[in-house]
Amino acid sequence: FYTDQEYVLFPLKYVQSIIYFNLVIYVYMVGREGQSVSVSSLKKHFDMHELVLDHLIKYYNDNKKCNAYKIMQLRIAAMANTNFNMLS
Repeated sequence: FYTDQEYVLFPLKYVQSIIYFNLVIYVYMVGREGQSVSVSSLKKHFDMHELVLDHLIKYYNDNKKCNAYKIMQLRIAAMANTNFNMLS
């Protein structure tokens, strides 16, 4: 669970430049029962969510000099916010 965040962030240290296109490529349908992003699933798999978040933070700290560090910050911050909200 939640390793898709690692698949997105780990290659970023190899990125030389980034171009943003305001284009919808994929729409994730949120709200279906049993999805990994549902509240019940997030709570059930909190330990996995936290483990992936720890991996991302370690990776970020080891790669702060890469060109895409700001994108890493934003993605990790969003995941940390979800993690924090699960504790509330």
